[in-house]
Amino acid sequence: MLIYERPEPVKKRAEQLKQPGEKVYIQPLEFRLYGGSYFWVRFDHGNHDWYLIVDKDGNVPRRDQKVDDLLIAGLSVGSAYNDLNFNEKMSKKKDDLILKKYLPLFRKVKEYISGRNPALLTDYDQFEKLVNTTIELQPKMRKGFKEIERLGKFFHRKRYITDELYEEFREVHYPTAKYGFLQGYEQVKSYPARKKVISYLFRSGKVVWALKLLYLHINFWSDKLESEQQKGFDNMHRIFIEGKRGEVEEYMLRHCRNPE
Repeated sequence: MLIYERPEPVKKRAEQLKQPGEKVYIQPLEFRLYGGSYFWVRFDHGNHDWYLIVDKDGNVPRRDQKVDDLLIAGLSVGSAYNDLNFNEKMSKKKDDLILKKYLPLFRKVKEYISGRNPALLTDYDQFEKLVNTTIELQPKMRKGFKEIERLGKFFHRKRYITDELYEEFREVHYPTAKYGFLQGYEQVKSYPARKKVISYLFRSGKVVWALKLLYLHINFWSDKLESEQQKGFDNMHRIFIEGKRGEVEEYMLRHCRNPE
């Protein structure tokens, strides 16, 4: 029998463990993992959140590796369940196709800079690396988001996830997120270099070339991100560049309300 409503024992237990001033959010997915049936609960306290894993009968398992895995599963699967519009948007991005049309221009710019200002080639190479990274990774990212979108729609219809479905999700979720981040990483890292190349082209009288590259430049990220963007960027940097667990996951595990 599919569970479309949070079971009453789950809702009752969450209310019992709620602290004054907290709001309760129970993810509307049944996690049929590890041979059981579990629900992911978040207690919103305004400045900070707490998290809980509870089974369908309202029992709260003691904190162990299984509970930690279920907490992370709830967090990661939530990106497919809650972000359907975002997943659909990302599955349709075609910046790589636009950038391919600019490749002849980049070859001309490289030849021009090589002959007149070789010292600027390092900056040019960073700009070109951004373009090549996008052309290489965006088709892979697009394909991944299509799969995540498909799984997210399934979760919405069925409201459950099994071991097999979770494994399928994990196989596509991590690499897809990495493909997306690496494009943003190159955008942020190349920002000063892009400015130098475009400024040089303007000063050298190559105004048409400069304007075309400026169009790309202003549509890429700068190295000055807004606060929430920066937090997300830093979290992804920890995961994909530093090889560490994300700060969001660390925070959630530090704020687990399951007893030791």
